[in-house]
Amino acid sequence: DYALTDDTLHVFEAFWSSDDSQVIFSAKPSVPTEAKGNFYTINANGSSLKAVSKDEFSLPVHFALSRNEEKIIFYVEPIFAILDLKNGRITELFQTEYPDTIYSITW
Repeated sequence: DYALTDDTLHVFEAFWSSDDSQVIFSAKPSVPTEAKGNFYTINANGSSLKAVSKDEFSLPVHFALSRNEEKIIFYVEPIFAILDLKNGRITELFQTEYPDTIYSITW
């Protein structure tokens, strides 16, 4: 078994960058249990852990990385939104009336 981070973060979903140099993932602090989540990047060698969104959100979250790896589209019940990885801004797209039907997202 390999750990993405130490036990201070509870990781929900993760994707490799196209060049396999980084992992982009959603996580929240392990303690306190009511803590909000964030998106993070970390180098493949475990260095340079960085929170990339300015706003925290409830987890779990489904997300997908854009092909140019500059944005993430994600779903946090009941909202679909886009995170710009360059500036950390989140733009809400729309809300769904049927949250129990969302199982995955692709770009």
